Amino acid sequence: MKIFDDLASVQFEAIVSHGTSEGGVAKMGKAIDKLELLIKESKSAYFLNSQNYSMVDLYGFPHCSRVFYLKGSALNNVYE
Repeated sequence: MKIFDDLASVQFEAIVSHGTSEGGVAKMGKAIDKLELLIKESKSAYFLNSQNYSMVDLYGFPHCSRVFYLKGSALNNVYE
């Protein structure tokens, strides 16, 4: 859950700065890269290597899905 908390924190910084905080955008990219690596290493379709959703999966979904909604908006550079 810490990984998702980190992602939420850096998303907030990037969005509040309207994408002008290069450091915030870079931190968000690093947090997403770390999350993607953990998902790739998982042997399951779900994050914690389980056949069912866990609380961690449910907790993290909103943080990850918010990135998609930046596409095509004024914060598209954050999405990219």
